[in-house]
Amino acid sequence: MRIATTIRSALAIGALAGGTLAAGTTTAAADPLPIGTFKIQTNSLECAAVAGANPPYFAAVENCGTVNLDQQFTYNLLTKQIASVGRLGYCLNANITGLNVTACDANSALQRFESQPRSSGRSTISIDFPSFGRYYLSDEGPSIQVTPSNQGIADKNYFRFPLI
Repeated sequence: MRIATTIRSALAIGALAGGTLAAGTTTAAADPLPIGTFKIQTNSLECAAVAGANPPYFAAVENCGTVNLDQQFTYNLLTKQIASVGRLGYCLNANITGLNVTACDANSALQRFESQPRSSGRSTISIDFPSFGRYYLSDEGPSIQVTPSNQGIADKNYFRFPLI
């Protein structure tokens, strides 16, 4: 437990040194995926959450909770993976039919996500599919999906990343 606290403190200090605001806030300009623990908040102010009893899990959309570990994620700048805090060793994984949460695989192109700043402190999250091009995460009601439509400019493609 002490190691986890030390790591979390180091991440917080690193985030503050980089100019990121305190937990739960976002800046006026869109941020890239942050370093540290964060939520993926939809344009409708709900949160992405890892859901399901057995892997592969799915990425649900639900009311944001304050201590729900299944709504907390970290981003690895080197591998570009978005990892679940609540389901250790599991990462967001895109496929042409949707988004699920599977065992992290640093070599998988389907787990390499990037954020593009947009307007009003919002960003899009995209993935480049081999042979298919760029797809965007999209708030599709009960779940987060991967869509080629709107080229990442529709409200359902916009997200914020409040820090925990």
